Amino acid sequence: MADQPQLARRYEALLRNSTEVVAILDANGTITYMSPAAQRVFGYTPDAMTGVPGFDFIHPDDRAEAAAAFRGCVAEGSARCLLRARHADGSWRWIEETMVNCTDEPAIGGIVVNNRDVTDRRLAEDRLAARTAQQSAVAWLGMLALETPDRDEFVRAALEVVVTALDVVHAIVFEATDDAEWVRVRASSPELERMCAGDLVRRESVAMTSYILDTGESVTVDDRRVETRFPWSKLARAWSFVSAIGAPIVANGRCHGVLALHHRQARAFTADDRSFVESVAHLLGWVNERAAYEEETRHRSLHDAATGLPNRELFCDRLDQAIVRAKRRKLPSAVLSIGLDRFQVINDSIGHANGDLVLVEVARRLEGCVRASDTVGRLSGDQFILLCEELRTPERAARIAEKIMARLSEPLVIAKREISLSASIGIAMVPASSSAEQLISEADAAMHRAKRRGHGGYELVDEALRDRAVLRLELEEGLRHAVERGELRVHYQPVVDLGCGSPVGVEALVRWQHPHQGLVAPSSFIPLAEETGLIVPMGRWVLAEACRTVAGWNRRRGDLPPLDVAVNLSTRQLADPDLVEVVAATLDETGLPAELLCLEITESFLMQSPDRGSEVLGALHRLGVRICVDDFGTGYSSLLYLRSFPVDSLKVDRIFVAGLGRNAEDTAIVRGVIALAHSLGLQVIAEGVEDRGQVEDLRALSCDLGQGFHWARPLPAGKVEALLGVRAEPARVAAS
Repeated sequence: MADQPQLARRYEALLRNSTEVVAILDANGTITYMSPAAQRVFGYTPDAMTGVPGFDFIHPDDRAEAAAAFRGCVAEGSARCLLRARHADGSWRWIEETMVNCTDEPAIGGIVVNNRDVTDRRLAEDRLAARTAQQSAVAWLGMLALETPDRDEFVRAALEVVVTALDVVHAIVFEATDDAEWVRVRASSPELERMCAGDLVRRESVAMTSYILDTGESVTVDDRRVETRFPWSKLARAWSFVSAIGAPIVANGRCHGVLALHHRQARAFTADDRSFVESVAHLLGWVNERAAYEEETRHRSLHDAATGLPNRELFCDRLDQAIVRAKRRKLPSAVLSIGLDRFQVINDSIGHANGDLVLVEVARRLEGCVRASDTVGRLSGDQFILLCEELRTPERAARIAEKIMARLSEPLVIAKREISLSASIGIAMVPASSSAEQLISEADAAMHRAKRRGHGGYELVDEALRDRAVLRLELEEGLRHAVERGELRVHYQPVVDLGCGSPVGVEALVRWQHPHQGLVAPSSFIPLAEETGLIVPMGRWVLAEACRTVAGWNRRRGDLPPLDVAVNLSTRQLADPDLVEVVAATLDETGLPAELLCLEITESFLMQSPDRGSEVLGALHRLGVRICVDDFGTGYSSLLYLRSFPVDSLKVDRIFVAGLGRNAEDTAIVRGVIALAHSLGLQVIAEGVEDRGQVEDLRALSCDLGQGFHWARPLPAGKVEALLGVRAEPARVAAS
């Protein structure tokens, strides 16, 4: 058997020639021996490490685990652990340690620790895990992009994902604006948005973003303090940003923005990190393309393709608002129907393509004859329509007609041919009782009379020429049979949560599918139904149909929150002694929970019938039904007076919403209504929302819900289901 000195020499030879680092520690953890491989792995000479506590070289976060393994080795004879050890250059290496208790071996007399450098393996594992997490995040965002119609909601989600996935301080979406000196900011934290003093910042203050917008290239910055491509921006200095990564957001082939991430320490972003950010930026660009397409689709559905002017639907909607404003402000408006004379002859002589150019020029000239607040529309062919508000007298409308005729008579050159135009104009003033369709019809009739009288003239509506009585009788007779003949239809308009952009319910709106006249506008038959009392049976039918439809939708929405439905109640219905029993029976028959039914009443009913209002609304509220005051602000009620009634919500009238951002009075009214309503615990709904600007203004004013053409016009049940997340009904299989 070999003697002890010979055995010790053998051990020493094995340790000296090992490719791994072998250390011997005494019972206190002090290094008594370090193999020569230490210099290759740790950068220290063995002598520099000998006599030093081994735990001094271990990362502070790993010392507790290393100490536990050391104690386990002393007690059990062996142990293993994974830890980070300090290199001489200050970096950290991942070490896999195997410990064996050899204190009883005379030639060793300590704990033998075998150190294997697994840094490359560990970093590869970390990169793989990070890449997998990033790919999962991109896949999730891709699904969200397909499922979420609200662009703002997707941007918020994308910012949260990139901050978490890359463990950075902030993520920001910068969007280019029409003004080349400014960019819009969407940040992952409210603090950063406040730092930007609003949602706009100058491009000069975000240098990396400007660089990406100009070049269309992705950028990584490991340390801004040595960056030479662009200066260290004001925003970066203010927030102590040191490293950053950014990618262009491209939509429809153009760079529309930048996704930028920032960190407060120097950091080397990997190629995988850059690819991840570019993938998220690509999704943001795709969502922008979809939003632009949907916005363009909405615009096309409400505007004339040739001239870009509002079409009949949008014009009628604005005219309905003008009628209410004329009533409230006691200032009449005017509708001017403009028909070009002999346009068919001109069109045939120069060709239809050039004829469209003539129509475009006519549209521009008409817009130049009126104020920016007025509306110019195109109804069809050679017929245009104008809405001029607050004219005070018919004489002012006549002067506008004369101005239009003079402007249109100026020579026009199309395809090197000089064309002379003239127009005949019919003028209808806007009294408080008229509907949009009636006014357009009256102005149109006056325009045709002007044509018959001679080209290039105008004519005011002569009420004596209108046989209103005959038309009214015909309409009333048809309306009496509309319910029994199944001619009524219920259309639904989504009501959207302004916070998250998701639909939370619908408003049920009655339509009349006349057998000869087609779809009749509510403004043409609802007042007549009110006057004749037909509104009561009609209202019962609408209530039952709406409750039955929404109850069915909720059963098909799966795990989505249930939708509620708002149904209008007229003054006649509120006076019906059987109203409460009818509502209770309808809820029972359709299976719709009472809390999902909202009955909308007018504020005039509350003021004109306070006793009846308190009684009937109280009874409805006890059923669990919610009450909403519709068209709030157009009458003369007081928010404080509402405390006497069991009201749950208010609807801000569309005439005030239309003036947001343009009319200081309307903006102040909306702000006041929302603030006071919230102080009374009431929910606020804004109706008539037409564009994203109004949405942003309403969000800024803390409005709860909204509805309007911005999301969807009133649609039949079958066409609105997809917008509401209602699954299609399963196909029925015929019995064999």
